[in-house]
Amino acid sequence: MKKTKYLNQFILFLSIISGVLWLGAYTGRFITFYQIFDGTQYNINNSLININFVDIASIILPLISLSAFAFLSYIVFFLLYLLISKPDFKNNGWLIIISALFLITIPFELFLVIKYDFLLIEKIFYQTGTS
Repeated sequence: MKKTKYLNQFILFLSIISGVLWLGAYTGRFITFYQIFDGTQYNINNSLININFVDIASIILPLISLSAFAFLSYIVFFLLYLLISKPDFKNNGWLIIISALFLITIPFELFLVIKYDFLLIEKIFYQTGTS
């Protein structure tokens, strides 16, 4: 029984760490993308006009990669924690609300990660030639 408790705590710890990494990388990615554009208009910042998009994307690539892989690990560890620990949702109302919100938003975020983030990562890593 004690071994299971330590396993639950370890999985919860990994879930929290990957969630914090995902949230930090996600926020950093938005801040970085915001800095590329000039104010409220959708024009590229004057200092970045002569720079190739692949160069800009390769600067942002670590944040995109960290955000994508931390989100996937967060999904795995959070669901694993829910399956292994079998928490009492009746006494922990906050956990059921967090779990419900998380499970509702997983498909949409996974779609964005697979459709755009992995596509951008693949295009930057396997880019041949210059554009």
